[in-house]
Amino acid sequence: GQDLPYQRPVIGLNDIALLQYTGGTTGVAKGAMLTHGNLLANIEQIKSVYGDLLVPGQEKIVSVLPLYHIFALMINCLL
Repeated sequence: GQDLPYQRPVIGLNDIALLQYTGGTTGVAKGAMLTHGNLLANIEQIKSVYGDLLVPGQEKIVSVLPLYHIFALMINCLL
């Protein structure tokens, strides 16, 4: 694919980054739209709480929750 044309997309904070599927309180699955801004804000909040405990590049995290769970996705994958 190196010969195919590529134009880097312009991505803003309000653009949808992913759909987080949840049953919420009703039990009926639905996709919650999470934007790039949502995810970045949450990462900054997490870093403000755990920042002193983590050394970039030396973190070790055991993930007991599935990564489709929003807590595991944010803490164990994106952080």
